[in-house]
Amino acid sequence: CEVQLLYSGPCTRMLTLPILETGVMSYFTDVPHFAPLGAEVLLYGPGTIHRAHTDFEFITREEIARAADDVVNIVRYLR
Repeated sequence: CEVQLLYSGPCTRMLTLPILETGVMSYFTDVPHFAPLGAEVLLYGPGTIHRAHTDFEFITREEIARAADDVVNIVRYLR
């Protein structure tokens, strides 16, 4: 077996909000590309990373509804 590393990026610290659950994940995102802008970055998405970008990727209606509520709460918190 041979492994070829095609791309790597730095570990990135992102903005966390006390109103949202957080966690450390071992996957890649384009967030490091925003670092030169000097802005804090919040990474958020509905569903679970365990289904994301797989052949079985889906989000439930309940996850969509919760995400809509979360986005409203995020905007209110950041005002």
